[in-house]
Amino acid sequence: MSTQDPATLARAFIADEGTDTKPKFWTMNHHHIVPIAAKLARDLEPEERITFYRHYLRRANIAPAVPQGEIPLLIEGYKQLLPDMTGPEPLIFPRLVGLYLFGFDATGALPSSGLDTAKELKARLKTLTQCHRYTSLPGQRAKLERFRPFIPEAPRLLAVLRHTEYLGLSAPEGETFNMVDLTFWAMMLTVALAPETRTGLCHDLSAVPPDTPRQQKFLTTLHKTLETVMGEIGPDESACRALFDKLTAQQAAQKTAQDEASEVIALARGLGLDIAETSDWEIQVALPEKDSGQRWYNPLRLHLRMNPSRNPEWEVTLQHSTKVNYSHFAGKTSLQEDGIPPIDKLTSFPTWLRSLADVHGLVYDTDIDAMHVACGRKRADKKRIRDWVLSGGTPSTPD
Repeated sequence: MSTQDPATLARAFIADEGTDTKPKFWTMNHHHIVPIAAKLARDLEPEERITFYRHYLRRANIAPAVPQGEIPLLIEGYKQLLPDMTGPEPLIFPRLVGLYLFGFDATGALPSSGLDTAKELKARLKTLTQCHRYTSLPGQRAKLERFRPFIPEAPRLLAVLRHTEYLGLSAPEGETFNMVDLTFWAMMLTVALAPETRTGLCHDLSAVPPDTPRQQKFLTTLHKTLETVMGEIGPDESACRALFDKLTAQQAAQKTAQDEASEVIALARGLGLDIAETSDWEIQVALPEKDSGQRWYNPLRLHLRMNPSRNPEWEVTLQHSTKVNYSHFAGKTSLQEDGIPPIDKLTSFPTWLRSLADVHGLVYDTDIDAMHVACGRKRADKKRIRDWVLSGGTPSTPD
């Protein structure tokens, strides 16, 4: 489709979106449509432009930076989406984006103004570009200074968050809820960075209980967000400091409880591993199939991974030349193949490994030169893990 014919391009997009079949035109031509989206005032009739904006918002999940005369038509296109913007996420257009840009959604309007000028639209799009810039929460928090120019937008962002009740934090646990919504946490970070809105945010969230997994995940990320801006919080900001101290205590108690319930940490402590009391560690053990001529990193192997920070915290997978494939995860006892029993607990792994050879004829190489152990740089830790793996006895080779 020629990029020199905006009217034909826009009408083809509108027509494709109106068909009963799955639309494909946007997918194939979005790189042509985006550049013309704000330049259609002279090419299409008003009703056509409203329809175009409606489809564009739904497809691009953002608004085009239209000129002043197009603002009412853009708003009308957004209004036509509202009947389908209720219920759990994901919606056909992001609720946070719609509220921030236009000042209202299907449930009502913000206390602050709506969208009146092209200048406002351009400024808000710039804010959203910053919110959408990152692909992870740690990456977002690592670039705090890049959020500072958007502090003037913090009051409106706080109004958006309050209008959505912080993305329905109090909703029933079973409802769809994305705890790592990057736009949401970028807004939260900007509001927490601004002195004008930080105290209000902390007052709003000071009574959230850590009762459900949803709330626990929210509070964990909130704690990290406040930790990022702690250097900005003055000694007189008692509400913010009190909330941060409360969250710090909750996180410490939660980690203690998780550590006490962790099979992996219990094993590491029982083996006397130096890494047991550190954070962010992982142990991997890989054994190649005996007499296969392959190394531990090849497909025909048995692999044990242990990481107390992941869920599940340990898992075992194996592939064998006899076409046996098997996987077992901590807490999951239903994954069985070819009669291989599940591992009832992590400490049973050595005896389970022995039984693979003695009962099922699946032999893996446990020689020191064949077994791969990764657990950091401590040779003593590697030896203790290797000895533990062999503590069930050396597998006998079947006849």
